[in-house]
Amino acid sequence: MKKVTKRKWHRYFFLKYAILVNRNLLTDKCPQCQTALSLERLPMKSFKQKLLRIIGIRYYHCKKCKQDKYYFTYKFNPNIHPILKNYLIAILFFILVYYLTETIIDIVYHIITSN
Repeated sequence: MKKVTKRKWHRYFFLKYAILVNRNLLTDKCPQCQTALSLERLPMKSFKQKLLRIIGIRYYHCKKCKQDKYYFTYKFNPNIHPILKNYLIAILFFILVYYLTETIIDIVYHIITSN
């Protein structure tokens, strides 16, 4: 059987580039009473609640302290610094490519029109 080896470039090209990631509030602590595993999701009934769900805000209820509250269901990725660095490198690369191609096109145009 052939042994599979990891390639060095694999970690650069197949990173998870999500800045916001889902968090499971059903396993988090209640912000009011700090009880673990006490949150349950309430059904979205009104049109307002359905609109809020689109942007990631859901309605939760604590079983222990009986508090109903809206919670944002996304959090920032804890490993965000390499992701932002990669986005910055990609943006700078595309800016560089844009200006290089623009100057090359100008040089070629001047060569063609001068003859």
